[in-house]
Amino acid sequence: MRLTELTAKYSHELISGGGQLDTEISSLANDLEDVEEGSLFFCLRGKSVDGHSLAKRAIKKGAAALVVER
Repeated sequence: MRLTELTAKYSHELISGGGQLDTEISSLANDLEDVEEGSLFFCLRGKSVDGHSLAKRAIKKGAAALVVER
């Protein structure tokens, strides 16, 4: 499914860092170990790790886009 299709129903702010907003999303991940090419990675704050600190690593592993709080 395309990123724009996934986000169409929600109030949000899409920010593109040079990427394509119409990119294909193949899976969802909130754990760095689950990230694969085309994943939408959720940067969630947990008890011991803030997923925002993993954003660059998720992109390097192939995440197509990130969902962030900040």
